Amino acid sequence: MPPVVRPDPGSQAWLDGLTAVSRTLGSAEFERELVALLNLVVPVDHCVVFTYAPAAGAGHLFTHGKMSPAQAQSLADDYVGRYHARDPHFARLAAAVGPDETDRFVPLPLPAPYDPAYRNHFFDRNHLVDKAATIGRVEHGAVYCNFYRMGSSGPYSERDRALLERILPL
Repeated sequence: MPPVVRPDPGSQAWLDGLTAVSRTLGSAEFERELVALLNLVVPVDHCVVFTYAPAAGAGHLFTHGKMSPAQAQSLADDYVGRYHARDPHFARLAAAVGPDETDRFVPLPLPAPYDPAYRNHFFDRNHLVDKAATIGRVEHGAVYCNFYRMGSSGPYSERDRALLERILPL
């Protein structure tokens, strides 16, 4: 099977997608448009965005992807409720609320140092095989955007990661 050719960031398709994402900020369509935009460049099967603020702790902003809504919500609730403390990358999120921190892409290739119970709960039993993420500062805290690949898509390639690193700061 020939490789899928995807539009390069900067192409008309990318600019149209970026416009759609911008126009849907704050609406229910935003999640769908964001994932569609990412998929123009790199296949992303599941997107989850968490928040962190020192006064409020961990929160869940949205989830969108191929996983059933009930399953995705259950996992998000589990993460916010107790598992975020077991996420080896959560300390990076908490640190991103400092005054000198800037938005950046944080590559989190698997296998990451997840404990076996965490890895089983979030990855293995949900057919998630890889993850890329970005952490960004917002006014009163930080956001933790996670972009997952499921088994049928396989892990991110080095080229996929390079493309994500190019577009995720956006």
